[in-house]
Amino acid sequence: MATNPKPRPEYSEFLKKWQANLDEIDRTERLRAFEFYTATSAGIPVFLNYQGMVLNAEELANLENRLSDFAKVIRKIKRKYDGPKWDDWAANINRAEKERRETDRKIKDWETRQQPKAQPDCLRWVYVAINHRNGYHKIGYSKNPALREKTLQSEEPEIELLFSYRGDGKHEKELHEMFSHKRLRGEWFTLDDCDLTTIKNYLQNAV
Repeated sequence: MATNPKPRPEYSEFLKKWQANLDEIDRTERLRAFEFYTATSAGIPVFLNYQGMVLNAEELANLENRLSDFAKVIRKIKRKYDGPKWDDWAANINRAEKERRETDRKIKDWETRQQPKAQPDCLRWVYVAINHRNGYHKIGYSKNPALREKTLQSEEPEIELLFSYRGDGKHEKELHEMFSHKRLRGEWFTLDDCDLTTIKNYLQNAV
């Protein structure tokens, strides 16, 4: 039987050091990561958000302000860190992050192989876990939340499963969209007690 994949110490420790030195992440609406597209309709240029909705005049003005804020941050970064040392540092962080994601993928694949080939949908669960080291929450979906907790702990021992409810991928996706404004990356979010109560109420009524 294949063993549970574990992160290599060199990149795991590198990421922990990087995250420990991070100042408070800017979670304001203006500096949150976003994605827009340009398009042309009947010869008229338009901006679309990631959902395909056309931005109105007020939303365009807000986008312009947000882009201006980003430009200021970029200029500040370039003035302080521009050069080979910055490039090497960024490359090391990104390489470690890519390897972390690849290990996450391998862990999920390993979890899947541990499960029986066929299980009824009612045995699938949407769960919330917390990383006590940084206070971040994970909204995930698994056939076996307890097993998922153990595989997550192989990389971050301070992760704890808070609760799980019967659900499916659709419910997980809806929760991700519900808290998209609090997303850090992937399935990790900055949630408070009110958010956790909202998630519980949603899942209790979802099935």
